[in-house]
Amino acid sequence: MFEGFKITKLHLKFWIIIIVLAFIVEMCIVPWLFLDKIKKGGSAGRRPPTEIDPDTRVPSEGPDGFSVATYYSNWSPYNARNHKPADIPTSQLTHVYYAFFVVDAKSGAVKSSDSWSDFELPLSVGVKGCIKELQKIKLESKHEFKTILCLGGWSNREAYKKIAKSEKKVKKFIETAVDCMFRYGFDGIDLDWEFPEEDSNEPIVYLEMMRGIREGMDQLERQIFGSPAEEKDHPHFQLSVATPAFAEKLNILPISEMSKYVDIWNMMCYDFHGEWSDVTGYHSNLYLQGHSHRRSLSNRISNSSLSSDTAVKLMTDRHNISSRRIALGMAAYGRGFTNVETNDDNYLGKKYHGVGGGSEGEPGIWLYNQLPIDGSKEQFDSNAVSAYCFDPKSRTFVGYDNVQSMDIKGKYIKKKNLNGGFWWESCGDSKDPRKSLVNAFSKEIGLSEGFVSLFKSDKVKQFHLQKYPKDYISSLFQKL
Repeated sequence: MFEGFKITKLHLKFWIIIIVLAFIVEMCIVPWLFLDKIKKGGSAGRRPPTEIDPDTRVPSEGPDGFSVATYYSNWSPYNARNHKPADIPTSQLTHVYYAFFVVDAKSGAVKSSDSWSDFELPLSVGVKGCIKELQKIKLESKHEFKTILCLGGWSNREAYKKIAKSEKKVKKFIETAVDCMFRYGFDGIDLDWEFPEEDSNEPIVYLEMMRGIREGMDQLERQIFGSPAEEKDHPHFQLSVATPAFAEKLNILPISEMSKYVDIWNMMCYDFHGEWSDVTGYHSNLYLQGHSHRRSLSNRISNSSLSSDTAVKLMTDRHNISSRRIALGMAAYGRGFTNVETNDDNYLGKKYHGVGGGSEGEPGIWLYNQLPIDGSKEQFDSNAVSAYCFDPKSRTFVGYDNVQSMDIKGKYIKKKNLNGGFWWESCGDSKDPRKSLVNAFSKEIGLSEGFVSLFKSDKVKQFHLQKYPKDYISSLFQKL
């Protein structure tokens, strides 16, 4: 067939040139065409899904009412705070977020960060550990509320970064996250990676974690309740995310893809100013600080563009997230600055020297129940919506949320039709009903009865006893 056909040196050179040119095109032009996707999505081997998986549930916007939630840390019961699970005002809440289980950097597995507090601390009669005490309160309470297991936190941030480099560890993280959630009686998972870095594969790995956990939750629901065709309206495990409230860290995340798996975005609308700031400022203000508009201070402002309202608009306007899936973070603590350089009653945008602090082990922080500080008077900035106090003797300025800001933020949540609000953290609130943040907020926002724990379902309890017949939480179900 090819008789008489001869390959000359000229033919050979021609084809070599063609092959080399084709290789150059593939190496240079094709990546350029997808440069934007590579920057946003990390390596080509871990592309975000183009559409939601057929078996994956579309996240719910929740009941018609508003969520009222608080974080409870497993270091709260120790002497410095002496705040036990029984002290949480669960009758006024829809969610209690239990912080933290952590990521093991070596294996990727999720584990307890304090086994004594979580499982061994003697509390009520016959109950050891904050987890069992909290779940016992939930099961016995006539008022419905959910408990959510929080994974990570600021001090665990490096472990997330380390496991992100290994697909095997990420898979282990997903499997153990869902297992710990159900094993210990929680109604969902709250992810807290602070924070994935830009120009890395980390944002896409975070997306993979969310997708994997959602798939694990859906699989667990099918095992308990059967296929969707058998029971359409069964309760669901919740996936929430502790979400940065500033553009620098928020905009690098593939929010639109993540939204396919996330039920509630817990916007961390606090820590806008602190010991890292160049000048003083509020840390949990609802609106922009007034001093950001003063020309004389324009070159000295640090983080003056940060506010809760700015963060909410960033999610709804830029990332097209439904307001009904955004929860507004509020602070049960204040952040302060000492030796503030000011000669008048303006304490914002000023140089300072030190941060002081009244909360043990937390520089620059006072729990709300320690405020206003001795020697000062509580004041309120109605424009920024923040309480503050100033001690002229130590020249200490502290900004924080108070009862008045709860009233305004509650009205804001209703006007914007958000999911609700939450506090970091429960131990900081006042026991005085007149000063309690939870009490003031609940009165303004109203309390929804729609956030029901999955573990009030007989099917869930029965499946748990089958899966973990002699485990830590199972004894509660056996008694009930």
